[in-house]
Amino acid sequence: MRISWLGRLVMFGVVFGVFLSSMAGGMAAEDVRERLVQVCARDEQGNAVADAAVQVEGGSGQRGTTDQSGCVSVHAASHVTVSVSKSGYGTATQTVGDGNQLTVVLRVSGGSVSVEGMRARTDFRF
Repeated sequence: MRISWLGRLVMFGVVFGVFLSSMAGGMAAEDVRERLVQVCARDEQGNAVADAAVQVEGGSGQRGTTDQSGCVSVHAASHVTVSVSKSGYGTATQTVGDGNQLTVVLRVSGGSVSVEGMRARTDFRF
């Protein structure tokens, strides 16, 4: 049985179309696959920040609160943003990469601290 040039062209188009759609579908599935990611909140000195609110922006939209070690596990896909906040600190956002752990540094928000010594009192503003 001989196949005409038109038949060959149609077969090629079908095979090529299936190939392209399978590649695009595979890449899309890879980008949105969620996994368990440990998000750890640290202050500027590297100390754990407990009781910080963690929010996955997009995807699962999961929320959590860090424990005494400053960490919480959430379901998140690569390339989504995670926001971490706590009273007394500014909100920090970071994008999830390909790893299973994300460390977010929280900076102290504006305010004042009083330091008192034996004879002097100094107010530091930041």
